[in-house]
Amino acid sequence: MTDSANDIYRGREPRDLPAYSPSEAAFLIGVPSATLRSWVFGRHYPVRAKERGFSPPVIRRPDHKQRCLSFTNLVEAHVLASIRSFHGVLLEVARSAVEFLETRMETDHPLASGRFLTDGASLFVEHMGEVINASLADADAEFTGFGGCAPTTAP
Repeated sequence: MTDSANDIYRGREPRDLPAYSPSEAAFLIGVPSATLRSWVFGRHYPVRAKERGFSPPVIRRPDHKQRCLSFTNLVEAHVLASIRSFHGVLLEVARSAVEFLETRMETDHPLASGRFLTDGASLFVEHMGEVINASLADADAEFTGFGGCAPTTAP
């Protein structure tokens, strides 16, 4: 057993400790820094003259007081980059799936802890032997079929 006085991680998972700057993380993942910052910090965008909307973050930082990302955040960013660029899933679809899984599956890092399937338009997740469309806003919605489209596994 580890003595808590000697625990260098202070009871936290090492992979969840803030360790990477946003620019370093973007380089490691292979996405533009602005894209990663948008995923992690959210971004403001113009709606109308003198009005702005806000797109909230998709990935949760380990400590909101710091700008650094954890290894788990890097995994999430890698998965999100793959879902977006390789599979062509829209960011809003991915955002809905993340929100659904955070609530329904009670996980802080759904992009790092789930196995996703996609038909290119929606994100599905396997849970207790069922495939659920995680992209739907309705937390009670369950998968009813791919409508003739065979899903592919998102890495």
